[in-house]
Amino acid sequence: MQRYIFISIAIVGLIFFFLPASLKLTATKYPRIVLLFPLESMNKFLVDISLHKKDYRYYQELATRLTLENNQLQESYRTVTDKPKIKNAELVSARIIARDNETGVRYLTIDKSIKDNIQVNMPVLVAQGVIGKIIETNQLYSIVETELSPFLKISAVNLRTQVVGVVEYSHLSVLRFKYAFSESDIQPGDTIITSGLGGIFPRGLLIGTVLKNEPDPTRYFQTVEIKPTVNINTLDEVFVLTNKISLYQELTPKMNVLENLQIKVPTQPRIR
Repeated sequence: MQRYIFISIAIVGLIFFFLPASLKLTATKYPRIVLLFPLESMNKFLVDISLHKKDYRYYQELATRLTLENNQLQESYRTVTDKPKIKNAELVSARIIARDNETGVRYLTIDKSIKDNIQVNMPVLVAQGVIGKIIETNQLYSIVETELSPFLKISAVNLRTQVVGVVEYSHLSVLRFKYAFSESDIQPGDTIITSGLGGIFPRGLLIGTVLKNEPDPTRYFQTVEIKPTVNINTLDEVFVLTNKISLYQELTPKMNVLENLQIKVPTQPRIR
């Protein structure tokens, strides 16, 4: 029985082999459609995912750019001088390829490097706010020190009352706002943004909102806890700001004037 089946298949194959090409295409049209349908569907699905990723990346970058521009528009109505400005912000999109999860996300490794014009101390952010800064870069990757690192200090200001302080890591995913005097007006729900001092982070980037504060008349400073606006654990892509004008560059002409007047400018701020 198997022999007859084999002979039949061989005869059909020979007949099919000598058929004209047009008849072959007609005869195999529907079998090809049925057999290749799963592969074509899978290919279309993968292409759609790739397109959606590109769209997502585009809109994320657009949102970040609009956030930066909005911050600058808000700052243009302020009378504060000598603050860093972002002119024609250039953002480099970077994918997170590794993260330090031992005690919170203290460090991120991104897939952009010196070849992409990444340099140490460049700010890293998303549309929702600050992530951290570049602390190391080479030919293959760069390392980001996040706001959850105990070694990163960010000069910050209360958006509502303009109280200035320094944001640093506290515990778990909570930050603290330090050096706010006990009598300073700080309330839960206040928004904390970068102040622009220090020359690394431009003014106006979101850091977080005040969770609670504990004024103490017997102490010089009050305790202020902040919830970050960005959940670093959920990120897979960030943006590096590559062309920020530093505070030092904007202050240089005025510092030269002071030097001509023989006035000594302190290099380190004094803490009262």
